[in-house]
Amino acid sequence: MNLKPAPRFVVGVAGHGNSDGPALLEKARDQLRRSPYLELRRVNCDYRDGTLTLAGIVSSYYLRQVAQATVLRVDGVRSIANGLQVQTQAKRFSFQDPD
Repeated sequence: MNLKPAPRFVVGVAGHGNSDGPALLEKARDQLRRSPYLELRRVNCDYRDGTLTLAGIVSSYYLRQVAQATVLRVDGVRSIANGLQVQTQAKRFSFQDPD
């Protein structure tokens, strides 16, 4: 299966605090864990130089945006790099011809 990486979008966010990296990262992970969308609980986060990066696979572009909106609530994030890949169930279980 040949997956193309999803485009990365960096969204500027006005932060209101000077949270340190580890605390901010934990807040972002906590927001995703509390999501009613179970898939978002598996999203990986990394925080470096003021940018929160989301990584992993979700089943729809809607969930990709929901993940981004979820971590936008975290005080102190200056930008988000949304590196989540969208892979629908049909793509996950499709078989390719092994030419």
